[in-house]
Amino acid sequence: ATERNDAHKLIEECMIAANVQAALFLEKKKIPALFRAHEPPPAEKYEDLQQFLREFKLRMPPVDEVTPADFAEILRMVHDRPERELIQNVLLRSQSMAAYQPDNRGHFGLALPAYAHFTSPIRRYPDLLVHRAIRFALTGGKIVDYTYTPAEMAAMAVHCSQRERRAEEAERDVDERFKCAWMEKHIGSEFDGVVTGVTSFGLFVELDESKVSGLVHISQLANDYYHFDATRKLLKGERTGAQFRLGDHVRIQVLRASLEDRKIDFRLVSPRAPATAPAGSGKTYDYAASGERYSLPKKPAVTTKAPGMFGRATRAIGRAFGRKEAEVIAPPPAPRKTVATDNPPSRVPAATRAPVGEPRRGRKVKESSSSRGPRREASARRGPAPAATPAPAKNPRRRPKPKGK
Repeated sequence: ATERNDAHKLIEECMIAANVQAALFLEKKKIPALFRAHEPPPAEKYEDLQQFLREFKLRMPPVDEVTPADFAEILRMVHDRPERELIQNVLLRSQSMAAYQPDNRGHFGLALPAYAHFTSPIRRYPDLLVHRAIRFALTGGKIVDYTYTPAEMAAMAVHCSQRERRAEEAERDVDERFKCAWMEKHIGSEFDGVVTGVTSFGLFVELDESKVSGLVHISQLANDYYHFDATRKLLKGERTGAQFRLGDHVRIQVLRASLEDRKIDFRLVSPRAPATAPAGSGKTYDYAASGERYSLPKKPAVTTKAPGMFGRATRAIGRAFGRKEAEVIAPPPAPRKTVATDNPPSRVPAATRAPVGEPRRGRKVKESSSSRGPRREASARRGPAPAATPAPAKNPRRRPKPKGK
């Protein structure tokens, strides 16, 4: 992702200021329009957030007293901590989803009293509706003459919110498919990650570099029987007392990746220290210099293959006789045997396989010098031409006809 600089922040502030002023103007004019509303966090999600923050020795006020400033304070406190990104994601998931409303309800996440979408009318229909409402107000139109009624605007708010959810689901589905397709190429490889979810059936781990998430099923946690603590959101071993909780750094190995189910399964390699490369796999190197974001064992050098058009045939010969590819050398084609003759050579290529009626191997076939093309080849199959003989007698002997015919 591109790092946000001062120019990005300045543009964001200008866009937010424009959205706020558009919402305040429409609220003042009482013209039906769409506002962007963001409610405070739901009580159930907020309780889960409080339990999560207790694992990191962080506290937040009760749900009925929480303000946007409390969330900003938590972000400030964890800015330099290694689990900063994890806590940011959990804080974001604890929030309620923003939606379009026909009336102004404020924006909790931005700590603003009024908010609307105004800056992107060419790609968002709610922004276009806001532009229409502002234009109608600037031209001095009366509310009773406006194109949309409050009931119609409420229906469009529901419709636009639903379309937004579907677009997000489609985007998430495409991301998951690309992640599965990428992980299919790295089954058996090892990566570092952090535990982002703990359930009764296993751990969800997000890889540090690629941000790909997968499941370490509880059956992959060997050598113990693990119990799930729903209050503290951790798995604890019955015999060893080993614990797995949110924010733990682990080393995993990719077991499988299903593009159809859009699921990725991991196996736990080490809960803390990264595992070393297996013996014989070569040196482990970093692809960062070439733009890659992962490290893999270096593959052994490929032996030199037999050159030329006979490469595929030599590989088959090597497999048949148990020889390596590099040891199989394609023999040159045998030279043709030429026979001295006064006639020019035939233009018909020699047959690669003896056709039906071909004389047995070893027999010599004489060719007629007067034959050409297919007639010459047929003459060769029939053998030497018989010598000229005199015409048969007028009354040759004939077999007697059988009686009755």
